[in-house]
Amino acid sequence: MTVAGRRWGVPARVVALQFAATVLIAAAGLWWSQSATLSALLGGVVVFVPNACFAFWLGRAKPGADVEGASRAAAALLGQWAAKLALTVALLLGVVVTVDVIPAAFVAGLLVASLAPLAMPWTGGQ
Repeated sequence: MTVAGRRWGVPARVVALQFAATVLIAAAGLWWSQSATLSALLGGVVVFVPNACFAFWLGRAKPGADVEGASRAAAALLGQWAAKLALTVALLLGVVVTVDVIPAAFVAGLLVASLAPLAMPWTGGQ
């Protein structure tokens, strides 16, 4: 799938699946309390937002035709991956330090959003 000449394919589907999983785990948190819902939602957001940024960066990447272009693309990909990890750590620390989360719900949100891409074969993705 392309939007305005950009490739979105699998990265966009993974992000959409993580978003859906985050919403579902947050809705399940309503069974216990609003605090559990917020904690699960924040756990999913810590995973979802950096992956959405990374998918956006991947969609904007232009493949290199020669060896030098491929080398530059690989270096850029590594830098984007490092930025994604830095954003994940910053969000994780920001949430844990500033919000009084329920640990079990927060970790559940983290795990569900992180493991959501494993469901890709059942969603029609490659």
